[in-house]
Amino acid sequence: MYDQSFNANSLARELRKSDFIKNKRLRDPKFREAQIELAVQRAVTGFQHHTLLSASDLKGKPVFSIKSFADELVLRKISRNIIRISRIKYPNRDQLVSNIKNMISEGVSYRVYRLDLKSFYESISTEFATHSIDQLSHLSIPTRRYVNEILSNHRTQGYSGLPRGLGLSAVLAELVLKDFDKMASTINGVYYYGRFVDDILIITSFSGEEKTLTSKIKKLLPTGLSLNSSKQSIEFAKNNVDPFKPPASAKMVLSFDFLGYKFTVYEPIQEKKNKPGSHFRDVCLDIADSKVNKIKTRIVRSLLAFIENKDYDLLELRLKYLTSNFSVTDAERQQKRLAGIYHNYWLTDPDRSSALPILDSFLRKAIISSHGIVFEKFFISSTHLQRRGLLKNSFTRGFKNKTYLHFPKEVLSDIQRCWDYA
Repeated sequence: MYDQSFNANSLARELRKSDFIKNKRLRDPKFREAQIELAVQRAVTGFQHHTLLSASDLKGKPVFSIKSFADELVLRKISRNIIRISRIKYPNRDQLVSNIKNMISEGVSYRVYRLDLKSFYESISTEFATHSIDQLSHLSIPTRRYVNEILSNHRTQGYSGLPRGLGLSAVLAELVLKDFDKMASTINGVYYYGRFVDDILIITSFSGEEKTLTSKIKKLLPTGLSLNSSKQSIEFAKNNVDPFKPPASAKMVLSFDFLGYKFTVYEPIQEKKNKPGSHFRDVCLDIADSKVNKIKTRIVRSLLAFIENKDYDLLELRLKYLTSNFSVTDAERQQKRLAGIYHNYWLTDPDRSSALPILDSFLRKAIISSHGIVFEKFFISSTHLQRRGLLKNSFTRGFKNKTYLHFPKEVLSDIQRCWDYA
């Protein structure tokens, strides 16, 4: 039987490998035991009058972190209890993208709704969240009490919704939306429903009014949540599949961005072996325009930092970081995961990608062009030999060759410092 209690043994099991890397003092048994004991005491006293969080600003929104490591252990145990009892399953980004690709390749008419939940964490009603917790009849009373105290404390400090940045908030958000996901997926005419945090994609039949689905979604949303109309789009394949015969060019049916990818659907080449109507459309995956612009911004900010500090080695590391692949520690899964230009967008078809050549062209222009305020200043501040060395970096090669580099933790923080969440 699963142990929901907050004792020394259960809280010790919340320790992760990454904790020992971040705080080497935890390797000392006495210090580690002291932290666990503090966590046990926190579980005894609770969070009602305890200042648990510290806030910082990210793009105009408050982001919270936990001040005490002992408190962090308790919150991990709270999250684990909720996940175990509610059987929440986190969506997998790669699986969602693959499923969507398969669905939109079908040779029928359909609509694709790209929806976004506005101010996701801040808009979730704390009352609705606590109600969802109270519905878990097998969840321990202490776990429920801690959640109520944490959210109540957050609210009395003048904040709304769930504290953005906490693992517990991500768990509570999934719990709150669990029933919504089920109901949305069963709306008449819906072929496919997928949600990743606040991003929603729905594929429906082409029949019916466009606004009908969004109206139904709005009515189903939990209290406090609403759709962000500025990030909403509806694309459609109006007719059934229409194969073409070379030398005619492929006709683009639709295009949209979702989860960092650009999905572009084309009519397929006519195959004699396929019966009329049995063709599948051609779907091309590429890096989304927003992600391309984000990488361009990081290139520019890297050059600006060099203009100011003249640290060529750091500039070189930043460009290698952007154009290569590496491993990072995933604290939630307690393991290393691969990241970088290939692993972040590995479903992209490099031979058909327009994003990779665009990024390479921009990088080359940034390095050797003397036109534009930033590029001109960089050209003046750098030497021919330095620019020549930077031209060795390539997004296309980093993707196709799966180039890997190792960046120590302290170096990673230096690399990312100038980007300011760009």
